[in-house]
Amino acid sequence: MSRTATELIANVEQHLRVLHEHVARGDMEDETIFDAVCMRLSAAIESLGAIDDGLREQAFGSSWPAIWSVRSRIARGDVVIDRQIIVSTVDHDLPEFEERIAYLARLVSGEGGET
Repeated sequence: MSRTATELIANVEQHLRVLHEHVARGDMEDETIFDAVCMRLSAAIESLGAIDDGLREQAFGSSWPAIWSVRSRIARGDVVIDRQIIVSTVDHDLPEFEERIAYLARLVSGEGGET
């Protein structure tokens, strides 16, 4: 059974909540925290990838390939994931990513997409 866009967005939001909990626990230099953050980030992006292409395009536009590439680097199981890329993503890109998720949720719920 396919999951609805609303269910997928809720899944993304849950992964991001847990990601923030991991970040709040300590320094990303801690290997366990870093791994947990990577896994939640990858899972959030993976869930987002299952959403209809048209909806995803409305919310993320041309930035989607770059977002998916972060997930691909993590998911491939590279032994060495560039820690600085992930830290920078969490520190600088995650707030906008979360704004785009909120926008997508509004589109799906019919509340309008104004940001």
